[in-house]
Amino acid sequence: MTRGAPAPGLLLTHSDYRRHVTPPRHPERPARLDAIEGLLHRTPLWEALAHGTPDPVGEDTLARVHDRTYIARV
Repeated sequence: MTRGAPAPGLLLTHSDYRRHVTPPRHPERPARLDAIEGLLHRTPLWEALAHGTPDPVGEDTLARVHDRTYIARV
């Protein structure tokens, strides 16, 4: 059995990413995601990437990268 080459990476996307509200002119905003995806769609990389949607994580996993006080506040 011959397998194809593995994907060069994984692109995780979710519609909720575009609902993330940041202050005006902050780099993390929906327009940035639109621009990145638009550019990728025009290249062979879009088809080469594996695509997925992230699974929700629990508080213990979030606490690996965020303070629990911050998690509770959000």
